[in-house]
Amino acid sequence: MHFTAAQKLQATTYPFVAFIALQPRRNHSSSPSSTSTPVLTVLSRHHGPSVPESGQTSAQELMHHLEHQLLPRVNPFLARFRSQLQEREKDRDIREQQDRAFQEAAERDRERIQARIRAEQEEAERSRLENEARSQEEQRMQLEREKQANHQALRLQYRRWMRRSIVPTEHRGTNGIRLALRLPGNTRVVRTFSPSSTLTELYAFVDSQMLPLALQPETDPEHILEGPEPDLQKLENYIQSLANDAESWWGFKLVLPYPRREIKWTTGASFVEAGLKSGEQIVMELTDGSIKSQHLPDDDYESEDD
Repeated sequence: MHFTAAQKLQATTYPFVAFIALQPRRNHSSSPSSTSTPVLTVLSRHHGPSVPESGQTSAQELMHHLEHQLLPRVNPFLARFRSQLQEREKDRDIREQQDRAFQEAAERDRERIQARIRAEQEEAERSRLENEARSQEEQRMQLEREKQANHQALRLQYRRWMRRSIVPTEHRGTNGIRLALRLPGNTRVVRTFSPSSTLTELYAFVDSQMLPLALQPETDPEHILEGPEPDLQKLENYIQSLANDAESWWGFKLVLPYPRREIKWTTGASFVEAGLKSGEQIVMELTDGSIKSQHLPDDDYESEDD
């Protein structure tokens, strides 16, 4: 036996046997409710010869002592201690399960929060992109409206200038070409032109019919286009110089309804070259299609004989 162990066990005579078991500390209660940490306690010491069978360290004596004295004394405490260990183990398992459940719940909450944050960020980004697209569309529409307004203002100036400088006075002679013009809104205008009149003068006259009544001819501008050529020539040159075709600039087309034939604008073309005869009816059709053309029935047609 190790010397230190011999000292602890107070072994002085050999053979030596000591029974050791966990026991409550002496300064604590050994009741079932005690939760003090037990210590290894020497229950009994046995030394002396192991033979004969009555010797203190003989197997028979030791078994008798163990079964009839020690075990009855230590088993109740050991059972309680084992039960306490099991309860503590159970409590520890429960706490671990609760901790795991808490961590899992916390992880789920964290994932939900992160998912919500991502969703909010995505929604904010989507809203930002939509606002940007809406703002760009509004800017585009505003520019388009401004462009359209500028174009309409410019066309109004040209329309008024053409009424003053291009539209010829009504022909009074017997050889005039008398035309009935059907305008949008089912309005009809009858006008007599000189045989030498051109399609530009016809188009300018039809265009001038779209002017508001409040704009009196006396206030029309005298000059718009600069150049040495006559006003009619300057206008035709200007229209030809535009990137768009003439129909886009005029904004309308003129047609003969029976049979249907379009009278296309051409520079310098006369009525005779365009095949126009006195007594014909001409319909003005807006090229954007916003107003449908109205055809004049035969019984409402005003001819030269009227």
